[in-house]
Amino acid sequence: MNLPQAAAQIASLAGGDIQMVFEVPVPFIGSLQRNPAVSIVEVKSPSFQPVTMASNQKPFDDSRVRLAMKHAVDREGIIKAVWQGHGVVGEDHPVPTVNPFWAATTPKHTYDVEKAKQLLAEAGRRTGSASSAGPATSGSASRSWRWQYSRWRPQPASRSR
Repeated sequence: MNLPQAAAQIASLAGGDIQMVFEVPVPFIGSLQRNPAVSIVEVKSPSFQPVTMASNQKPFDDSRVRLAMKHAVDREGIIKAVWQGHGVVGEDHPVPTVNPFWAATTPKHTYDVEKAKQLLAEAGRRTGSASSAGPATSGSASRSWRWQYSRWRPQPASRSR
């Protein structure tokens, strides 16, 4: 996000200089919602925020470590804190529900720190330090495990006439 550009776009929209802005950055949603001259239309989007781990590199070559990471992240908390409730948990599926190739086949992984610790212990990984799992690294889609925080962005906002 280019904040200066976004800020200028939002100010122009709020001031009536432009009629529409696509992909309104989350920090600006509240002020636009309070502006009676602006309407925000929320639509499903194919965008998503992945976290990738190279499953061919330690420690992510152990499926228990990958599963532990799925349980160690409060996905709903991220949606609330980072996206201010404007998003959905992707459930490890990069294909959005608006795509005809989407399939509800992936399991839901609940936020469960104790289960994550148990899985890490079973994998022989030390818990309680930032280095216990090692760095998250990117790899090709065929080698990487991905989960999706959100695939939705509020868009577009338009000025009422």
